[in-house]
Amino acid sequence: MIRIEGLEKRFPDFALAVEHLDIRDGEYFVALGPSGAGKTVLLSCLGGIVRPDAGRISFDDRDVTDWPPERRAVGWVSQSNTLFPHLTVVGNIRFGGRYCASGREQFDARVERLVELLDLGRLLERYPMDLSSGEIQRAMLARALALEPRVLLLDEPLRGLDPTTQEFLRDELAKIHGELGTTTFHITHDHIEARALADRIAVLNAGRIEQCGTAEEVFEHPATRFVARFTGAENIFRLVEQASSLYSQNATEAQFLDRGLLPPGTIPDDGTHVAIRPEHVDLWPDWTADMPPALRLKGTIESLSKYGGWLRVTVRSDTTHWVAFVHPRDATRRGLTPGHNVVIAIAPEHVCALKE
Repeated sequence: MIRIEGLEKRFPDFALAVEHLDIRDGEYFVALGPSGAGKTVLLSCLGGIVRPDAGRISFDDRDVTDWPPERRAVGWVSQSNTLFPHLTVVGNIRFGGRYCASGREQFDARVERLVELLDLGRLLERYPMDLSSGEIQRAMLARALALEPRVLLLDEPLRGLDPTTQEFLRDELAKIHGELGTTTFHITHDHIEARALADRIAVLNAGRIEQCGTAEEVFEHPATRFVARFTGAENIFRLVEQASSLYSQNATEAQFLDRGLLPPGTIPDDGTHVAIRPEHVDLWPDWTADMPPALRLKGTIESLSKYGGWLRVTVRSDTTHWVAFVHPRDATRRGLTPGHNVVIAIAPEHVCALKE
């Protein structure tokens, strides 16, 4: 297990502060956050590249805070090409073999297994300059795993790759983790990566962890407004009593939702804000009994635009402005067009209470 306690690293214009974090043996853990959130600093502290100003880091109950990288038995894969240019792929993968504690025979067997898992057989005699970006990442991953690291550290390994290669390597990372079970700490700003790979996710903001939990907990039940916004819950409203009385305010700026529209028990009495993901906002052409009971509002469609395989629909309703993701087939069937009056409907389980 990796344990972080009271970790601090201060810079002139930034400070990382992690009060407590445990990463379980064999877990695929993802630190998710925007640029400047502190993900790389945290990764560098775990790897021994950066020494913290305060706090402790332990691996399997051994304090490694002051240990250099070579004593920590970690593997590191970055977003940049760190392969040795003068060595072939197989030379790069086998480079650290002399330092392998498990013996030559076991090291050779592990390299052979990694070559098979990462489909590197046809690339072994190539040099890095002859590889694609995806092939470079696979070779670096094999090199990092060849020495059986205690922890695998991944520094945005899919950043800058084309979508097809990203998807392929996400599948490869999941497959390798399933096979080897290496404790993995992966940093990224990409929601798709985090949801596809993580056993648990920590969302970082301004050097602090805002929320830690499973992908389901983080994306479907965000704890704060920052987490809700960052993970794509675009519909965030401040709860008030009788929001209609505030309609005289600038409706393009104010985002108020009348607490009385929510069934009792949907959110805590002391809740101040709610968030609802766009994919959970349902749009109906008329008021019908088939709509979910939690929240129903009348609105007018402002715009429709393509969003991957969905349509992104914006709707104005009194003091609230909504975003919904609608399948094109449903939009056509329900006659959803700009200027069309609709009923907004949200099921109670998709209304998420947020902390201030």
